Amino acid sequence: MAANECMYFYEDEVYRITKRGNLEFGMVLQNADVDTDEEESGSEEMEKLKNGHILVAWHPRGEEDVIHEKKVGLSDRCLMPGDIVRRLVPGQDTQRGYCRTITMKATVQVVGTRQVIYNVSSDELIPLEEFAPDIAVCMDAWVGIINSVTSEVELQFPDGSTCLLTDDEAAELDDPSGRRLTDSEFRVWFYPGQKLLGPMKAFQNAVWTSCYKDTQALKEWRNKRVKVTVTKYHVTSLNVHWQCRAVTAEGSLDQPSYVITGDDLKRVRMLNTFEPCTLQLGDMNTYKLRENDIIMTLDEWKRLEKSAIRTGRRVQPGAAHSKPAAAAAAAGGKGCLEQR
Repeated sequence: MAANECMYFYEDEVYRITKRGNLEFGMVLQNADVDTDEEESGSEEMEKLKNGHILVAWHPRGEEDVIHEKKVGLSDRCLMPGDIVRRLVPGQDTQRGYCRTITMKATVQVVGTRQVIYNVSSDELIPLEEFAPDIAVCMDAWVGIINSVTSEVELQFPDGSTCLLTDDEAAELDDPSGRRLTDSEFRVWFYPGQKLLGPMKAFQNAVWTSCYKDTQALKEWRNKRVKVTVTKYHVTSLNVHWQCRAVTAEGSLDQPSYVITGDDLKRVRMLNTFEPCTLQLGDMNTYKLRENDIIMTLDEWKRLEKSAIRTGRRVQPGAAHSKPAAAAAAAGGKGCLEQR
């Protein structure tokens, strides 16, 4: 490998073991090979990194850190069907080829617990996001790209009062896990059952569907912090840049509206054929437990990972770990998961 050749690339998943022996994972945001003059970064300016250094966002809080490549190891590299790859053998110009099929497995943590499910196929994970920006969609015969998504969050107070906030308004609340609801590589998506904290002034623009005596009294205390529970989260509108129409005798020739709302949302479909290949650290999904799933504590899983790093040998967890999963699956368990 040449002295100035980068070891890690954008969206690589890396790890490090801290001085206290803690195992941490992060995502590469930038390496020294990025041309900051050509990179489109909006209003934020990207600084050129020194050779051998990378910018990493550490999971779960998203703190960003410039670190030398030799201080981390590669945990995962995202590949897609059609990518050109080659086996890296020092000093040899080895044969190149195309990726034809990608199989992804993930260890996922049950949100709000320290339980993880080992080696889950990405095909079985359902993303929490119904729609996402920059994803291709179709509506009847028309194909376009989502520019932005507007959603609504229904929240319930301890006395049963309920209200609606836009996703931007609800993002002013805090997640008890300490993860940010916005402006983070590992942002938290809203999901039913999620607990949020925030001052009453965050609800000044709320649409109240029911408001009882206890909550009504709290409205006078703007800085009083309250705990609420997400009961529903749904998309209210999409802004879509329509680009082309399939040749078909069915459907209207007229281009759909840029803003999609109401019942028209049911006609929009995501063209995310390779969704299972795009799974990344921190992604949130739902998953229904299966009888043969292997469940362990987060600490047990980290010990296995550290052992694999030190010995270079990965040991399959024993059958004893599968018992809790069998019981949960029998009960029809389904929950929100975060990819580790």
